[in-house]
Amino acid sequence: MSILFYAESVLSFLFSILLIIKNGSGLAVFAAALGSAYSIWNAFCIFSFFKKKTVSSMLVMRKTMEYVPYIFMACFIMSRAVQSGEDRSTLDAVLALYWIVLVIYNRILLFRLKDKRLPKYFPELPEILKKKRSFISEILDWADAILQAACIVLLFSVFVLQLYVIPSESMVQQFMIGDRVAGFKAAAGPTFPLSSFRFPQIYNYKRGDVVIIRNPHYENDPNNELKYTSQLVQYLTLTMVNINKDEGGRIKADPLVKRIVGVGGEKLMLVDGVLYIKKAGEKYFKAFDESAYAVWDLSKLPQSSLKYVKDVKMNTEDLNRLQSVEAWRARVNFDEAEAEAAALVKKMKEIKSKPDKVFSAKDFLNKAQYLVTQMARDNEAIASNTTTDGGLTWFEDFLTSWKKTVKTNSFNLYEMRNAQLDILIKLSFGKLLVRNAELYKANVSEAAFSSDVERQAIINELGEYLYYLALSSQRNMDEFPKGEEEYIPKTATL
Repeated sequence: MSILFYAESVLSFLFSILLIIKNGSGLAVFAAALGSAYSIWNAFCIFSFFKKKTVSSMLVMRKTMEYVPYIFMACFIMSRAVQSGEDRSTLDAVLALYWIVLVIYNRILLFRLKDKRLPKYFPELPEILKKKRSFISEILDWADAILQAACIVLLFSVFVLQLYVIPSESMVQQFMIGDRVAGFKAAAGPTFPLSSFRFPQIYNYKRGDVVIIRNPHYENDPNNELKYTSQLVQYLTLTMVNINKDEGGRIKADPLVKRIVGVGGEKLMLVDGVLYIKKAGEKYFKAFDESAYAVWDLSKLPQSSLKYVKDVKMNTEDLNRLQSVEAWRARVNFDEAEAEAAALVKKMKEIKSKPDKVFSAKDFLNKAQYLVTQMARDNEAIASNTTTDGGLTWFEDFLTSWKKTVKTNSFNLYEMRNAQLDILIKLSFGKLLVRNAELYKANVSEAAFSSDVERQAIINELGEYLYYLALSSQRNMDEFPKGEEEYIPKTATL
């Protein structure tokens, strides 16, 4: 019988030695030393028990063995707390599986040491008598119970269940701010802490499923991985307290609760708030109806739900403005746009009346001045300069440079809509610069220039485009992954 118990000490000692293979960091050496010392202590407790066969020696041995899973998990985490360039993926897998075997073996031994089974396995051991306990003993028992409970909770959060509180409106209407979510990690195949080893995935996730993921904006390093203290506090306070904060004291948006929109073997594309999906082997993208769980206009939520929304980032008015621009750009016809651009160039030539002698527009504006917002601010100065030598050449190039791109490229829908929006913006700038030049030539007063109805209408139109550009990324995404034969890997979901 004793050999079974000594075997655990040998197994745990070997586990400790494996921690320093391909890992010479100070923490790894300390973890190996700590694990080795605990293995030796465990062996000593076993030796004392089998030599004395007393209740007190059994209790000491049993209590020592109860902490084996937690001590050696802590040793593993400690050994991996310092990043290394070494490839330890195989070793991580060995140690993870080794730890599981060690835990199972440990629980089998502890099963034999339960009070009810002691007479069966150790008949020579005196009966455990219930006697009055001292105050110190009671305190130690409570401390032991609390410590073991904390260890169990942490292991539970690592491998089985993770609690999360919804911090924003990103998952409205299924989840509101303050909703508490429990994620079943075992289904996804949890990762062994600070390692590359992942347990097998037992659930095949599909589109529409809600998942909890790490925030990719935080680096994948031990400082961001080691959140066990904050997880323990969340569990013990039923998610009422979150101490997972960044250096500025702000609560980290990590992990994230998101919905799967793409699965293996697909490409995704978002255009005008509509999700498009293309599967491997198919020729075209197809629109997918997300209305069952996607809400663009939060202000239209029922009052019972709206009261939980802190920030309505897009209301009916905002959405209508965006959709108006989307409708305008969808109607852009390249041939008609080319004709309109030619008409604007002709007007500007009539205003200037003198042909350019300089035929290079390369230095007319510097790179920074081509920013849409900068051009909008500088529209008066740019219009004034277009009537100088070289200005017409730049103006014509600016309004018509897109023609070659459109005629020589094959666009997907996302690229097509961007090209159409680019044309709308350029034509709007063209109209504004022409109108400015007309007013300059007419030598109108500053008040008349500022209040000109036609000019204000063009500025308002341009303002809608600028507004759309600021929010465009919320409703548009180029195809992902990019590439003719690139698709989401079969083993991945998004």
